[in-house]
Amino acid sequence: MRSSGPSLEIILDRPELLVRGSFDEATPAVLSGRLVVHLHESIRVRSLKMVFSGRVDTFVNQNQLGAISAKDEHREFITHEWQFLESQKHALAWGPEDKVFPFDLVVPGDNPETVMAALSK
Repeated sequence: MRSSGPSLEIILDRPELLVRGSFDEATPAVLSGRLVVHLHESIRVRSLKMVFSGRVDTFVNQNQLGAISAKDEHREFITHEWQFLESQKHALAWGPEDKVFPFDLVVPGDNPETVMAALSK
C-alpha cells in the first residue's frame, strides 16, 4: 500500500566510496546522487535542505593485566549542507509529483576508513 503523505528517498549513484592510496596521498572521491521528494498530494513548502555529516565512532575494549578498560570516542570530521530551496517568506505549492534534486560532494581522501574488529570498531 502506498503512503498518501510525502516521502523522501536518497538515491546514490554508487553506494560505496572507494579511496585508494595511503592516508597522505589518497585522492578524493565523489559522493553523488539524487534526493527525491515523492508527493502523492499537493503540499506547501518554504525550504528544503539536506545535511551530510561524517562521524568517527571509536570503541576499543582492552584487557591489560587482568583489568578491562574501554575507550569510547565520537567526533564529527566532515559536514556539508545542500540548500535545495532557500527559505521563502511565502510557501510554494508543490505536487502531486516527484521532485528530484541532484547533489554531489567531493570527499577528501584523508578521511578515516571503516574498520570492524573483534574488540574494536
